Amino acid sequence: MKSITGGLAALMVALSLASGAAASPQSDAFTKCLTEASTGKDHIVFVQWMFAALSVNSNVQAFSNVTNEQRAALTQQMADIMQRLVLADCRAEAVAAVRQDGQQVFQGSFEVFGRSAMVDLMSDPNVGKQLGALSDRLDTAKWAAFAAEAKK
Repeated sequence: MKSITGGLAALMVALSLASGAAASPQSDAFTKCLTEASTGKDHIVFVQWMFAALSVNSNVQAFSNVTNEQRAALTQQMADIMQRLVLADCRAEAVAAVRQDGQQVFQGSFEVFGRSAMVDLMSDPNVGKQLGALSDRLDTAKWAAFAAEAKK
């Protein structure tokens, strides 16, 4: 039972980031390069930048104290990372992918980059514990009934 409900939050995050588009070999090579050329620090900056960007939404603004200065600094750091990855580290792969698939290649490739960053973030034991707390709030009897029905 815990395995179904414990992975529910992680599944929701993964589904929200999933891309259904098929990629060409050039796009795959670009995505692979982004993944291999990016560092753990790049992933941290990405997650911090996303958090700062999302914190301006009126639905979550009250839960964050990110300042405009911090947001601007993170935006610059993320711009520097994107430029390094696309214009330097993975330039040849990016050019080939854009020639083959157009500008939309960036969406799919950076979705994979984002998923990789989220995996890094979610591997923190404190994050895992907090995500796992969702299981404590679910009605286990209803989930057991669902699991039994799904086995049929």
